[in-house]
Amino acid sequence: MYLSVQPFSTYLFKSFFTLELTISKVFKQYLQPGKMQMKKNIRIFISYSHKDESYKDELTTHLAGLKRAGYIESWDDRKILPGQQWNDEIANSLNNANLILFLLSADFIASEYVYKVEIQAAKEKHKRQEATIVPIIIRGCDFPNSSLSNFQALPKNGQAINASNNRDEAWMNVINELKRIIIGEDPANKEDPTENSIVLPLPRVSALTSNKTPYIKYAIAALVILTIIIIVIVKFNSSETTGIKGNNNDNNSIQIEK
Repeated sequence: MYLSVQPFSTYLFKSFFTLELTISKVFKQYLQPGKMQMKKNIRIFISYSHKDESYKDELTTHLAGLKRAGYIESWDDRKILPGQQWNDEIANSLNNANLILFLLSADFIASEYVYKVEIQAAKEKHKRQEATIVPIIIRGCDFPNSSLSNFQALPKNGQAINASNNRDEAWMNVINELKRIIIGEDPANKEDPTENSIVLPLPRVSALTSNKTPYIKYAIAALVILTIIIIVIVKFNSSETTGIKGNNNDNNSIQIEK
């Protein structure tokens, strides 16, 4: 019995140290504040008038770097597949977003659907601190009298994208400001990139951190269970060893008597 228990306990010890090393890596990766802030996996909802689709495409192009780096996932209504109910898809994507970008123009402000559905839903998420709303002025419009006038708009100087002599520079102004929200990077403050950065509310259900938390709990529970098993095996191993040695002594004494 002792010979069969010993390799199994050795295997358990090796598994214990392997699991401990894995859990340590998980804690270092997901629980260190610096790394947690640098990988938020922000879900962006882009709302726009179809008459301004070229501006939406330009924004998506300029967001490609952040998307490739894994910081963001963007959604707009052109991602709705044939056969899907567009109203439900828009509502679900808006509900899952934690950064909502409104591309403002006269056509956008005039849209009843945008005003009654998308803007109202976004404001409710903002009140619950589940999302950040950022208006982006792409064409000249009456922004001061719009329903989004109480939110800080981009570009930073309030000049519409189409009024800029260089639209790429205007979009980069927008992207650099969005970086302050998404990754806490302020291009105007190279010494301390997190200073003056905007805090982005994360969604209560779909945030990256909440997805990782159960795995950490499961790993801790597995570690505790494995530790208990090892303690039982070691004690059983020790008792079996003592019993075998006692039996050997009895046999030796019998042989001497014979």
